[in-house]
Amino acid sequence: MYNINKAIAAAAAFACLLCGCGKKEQSVSEADTKPTLSSAAQADSSSLPEKTAQPDHVVTDLSKSKKPAVSSAAVHGVFGEGTLTDIYGAEGDDRRFTEEAGLYGCPLRFGCSDMHTAVISFTYDPDMLRGTPPENFRILHWNEKAEGFEYIPCTADTDAHEVSAPIDSEGVYLLVDEYARRIALGQDISGLVIPEPQDEIYDGEIPYYDESRPFIVTIPIGCYGYENIADLELEGFSYHSFLRIVETKNAFVWADISYITPEQECSFDDLVTSIRRQLPEINNAGEVPERKVENFREIYSPDGTRGVRMTCTDVYPPSGINPELTFTTVCDYYPDVNGGCYEVRAQFLNNRNDPDKVTDSISMRILDSFTLKDGAGLREQAPPETADSDTDNSEKHFTF
Repeated sequence: MYNINKAIAAAAAFACLLCGCGKKEQSVSEADTKPTLSSAAQADSSSLPEKTAQPDHVVTDLSKSKKPAVSSAAVHGVFGEGTLTDIYGAEGDDRRFTEEAGLYGCPLRFGCSDMHTAVISFTYDPDMLRGTPPENFRILHWNEKAEGFEYIPCTADTDAHEVSAPIDSEGVYLLVDEYARRIALGQDISGLVIPEPQDEIYDGEIPYYDESRPFIVTIPIGCYGYENIADLELEGFSYHSFLRIVETKNAFVWADISYITPEQECSFDDLVTSIRRQLPEINNAGEVPERKVENFREIYSPDGTRGVRMTCTDVYPPSGINPELTFTTVCDYYPDVNGGCYEVRAQFLNNRNDPDKVTDSISMRILDSFTLKDGAGLREQAPPETADSDTDNSEKHFTF
């Protein structure tokens, strides 16, 4: 039978040789790494194989990943035929991993044969921290048997820009910003380092840049975003949603950014009229609420692109797990030069919070910060007296 203690000692020595000595390291305390699973679910661990594996390592470059904040990752230890795969945005990826609250960088799937013991490490790009204190990093592992995440005790090396943890099984591993995770889940943040605002212009918010997207939007610290791929084919147009931003600080809120393509060339006003008619089906596939349009008016983005804002009240009927739910839904639409339009939509759950908080929500600033890049939008500059007008323009431009 393979000697477990010898394997662990060998792996630890091997990791020390690779990482070097004399670096600043900070171990995460037991209190900060308590599992999210029940102790009973974690107690049933599989035994190590009798066959002795050899020291091995596998490294993957993540600098070109869709979430390149983690620039590389590696597993070193005693195992055979190791693989380490970026599963963010990959075909067939699992939303349990890619939408996890506080996710930093991409989730990784580690596979091997003859697994004994090893150390997994995430190397982060210090230029992409955007105010995240490295001390707040944690590593999560998906427990297949309990179907939930568990924390793995980890160590942060601020000199090497690396977070590492010993592991003894295959599976999916995530690096998370624990502060953002707890804020998103409404949990206590004691014992964590509070991020400092990085740019007084944004009051602690960060702009979302993606070279593949012709827009910029500002995401406040305390929100988390993820790819939210959803495609719908409706009468007269197709609907593609690709980014979701979630906030839970004031009201439970989410904001989606989507692109809408008309089947035939039409004016922006005609396209929005068609969207307005089918809006409940678009945003709530499979569960259509009772919707009342409260306000419909012209707006202008920070760069002067003309759009329209639709404010609705959505009422969902009671279900087996939820009472009747009422949302305030705000949808902004901006045209692009290709004939389609962007929809930036935020929904605010009114039942559990003071509705007055909606107007002060950081998610409203997500809507108001949306800006098309040069050449992407129809730049209709707003006259000063009408740029911020609340005038209802539904009769002027749009019909049912």
